Amino acid sequence: METLKNFSSQLYENNKNVIDVVYNYTINKFSNKYSFYTKNQKYDLRIIITEIIYLLKTGISYKNYRGPINAKTLNTHVLFFTKHNIFKNAYSELFNKYTNKNQYSKFKYQSTDTSFILNKNGKQIINRNKYNKNKKCYKLSIITDKNGISNSVIVEKGGKNDAKIGIQNIIHNNNKMKQINNKIKPYMLADKIYDTKEFRNVCNDANYTAIIGFNKRNTKNKKLIKQLTLQQTPKKKSLKAQFTSSKDTSEESEEGVQEQIELE
Repeated sequence: METLKNFSSQLYENNKNVIDVVYNYTINKFSNKYSFYTKNQKYDLRIIITEIIYLLKTGISYKNYRGPINAKTLNTHVLFFTKHNIFKNAYSELFNKYTNKNQYSKFKYQSTDTSFILNKNGKQIINRNKYNKNKKCYKLSIITDKNGISNSVIVEKGGKNDAKIGIQNIIHNNNKMKQINNKIKPYMLADKIYDTKEFRNVCNDANYTAIIGFNKRNTKNKKLIKQLTLQQTPKKKSLKAQFTSSKDTSEESEEGVQEQIELE
């Protein structure tokens, strides 16, 4: 742990709960690999997890990484964690703990958005996006709660319509959130690209009340353009809706205010 104190003590303290969950899960499943069972192990597992979190938080490349662990060695551990679903299972454990308390305040207002991520050399789930100079990319769809914590994340081809991906994510999310959604009847906040009949129907089937700005779709007659009304929103004079992006989900404030929808 001495190396950890020298290089990553602050990062470790700020993420101690997450690191401890990943550590305990990994040690229980792969004690022979990470308990200094062999002479080949050089770093404590907590150092490895802390440096992986550093990579995720900064987005730095392995080429530019200057931490206490060799970049290739760290990449080997990342691949091992991914192959054995350590990230996925640790997230499930953390999310289950998170959902045990204050469900109404956390999940009453949920939101979704989709972002595309460039991938020049990728081979899986890759497609060209005509809105980004026809470059190769994939799309990341996220559903978050009031605090910006992800309930559900799915990856799709870059050329697929956001609303269709959103439908898949609502169904995927409902598999684990069904009991909570049935209990609190949450709102689903989304921007105008999700204004489709199919998306609204799927939201309704999953016990969401969809709060979506109407897409005018080249309508020239202003009288025909639909507007949000009080009947379609919570009983307030105005609704501060949280439209979260996959790029800045972690920066969401407690109030989750990004866009003001003015009601008639």
